[in-house]
Amino acid sequence: MLTTVFTAGVAALLGVVLGFVIRGHEFRREQRLRDYSAFAAAFLETVQGAVALASLESVDAEHVPPEGMDRRAVMWARWAESQRSFEAATARLRLVATPDVRHGSETMEDFVTNNVRSVPPFANADNTEAWGYAAKVGPGKVDSEGIRLAREFADLASHDIIGNVWDRFRKESE
Repeated sequence: MLTTVFTAGVAALLGVVLGFVIRGHEFRREQRLRDYSAFAAAFLETVQGAVALASLESVDAEHVPPEGMDRRAVMWARWAESQRSFEAATARLRLVATPDVRHGSETMEDFVTNNVRSVPPFANADNTEAWGYAAKVGPGKVDSEGIRLAREFADLASHDIIGNVWDRFRKESE
């Protein structure tokens, strides 16, 4: 009888520990999913907002009707908010990302630095040396490259979140 009680107690304790371990793993997985998704969305919002502003700012202000000026102000405010969202999402991602995903996010951060923040209307038009490869082609290329990078990041993050459990275990044990 005592053996049965002891065995049941050990089994219950093992069940509780196993439940905490599994729930902890699931919590980290869900956190990564939220943070990776927020980062990719903020990246796209930043890139596409910058493309819209670059296109809008290329129009001479003298030829813009008053309602266009209002639209311009709204777009600048929206872009500023997307910048804050992107920086916050980047910080959250760095807290939970695996090295592979962090490397992918750094590629996207560099893209924003070189192809968005270093070009007009966000920087001086005279310093074309600092422009990224897509910015040198034009806003359409910045947009298409931003979408491509977001898709690649989603594929990378997806593997990290729902990848093969055995592959993840093997990586962690190395």
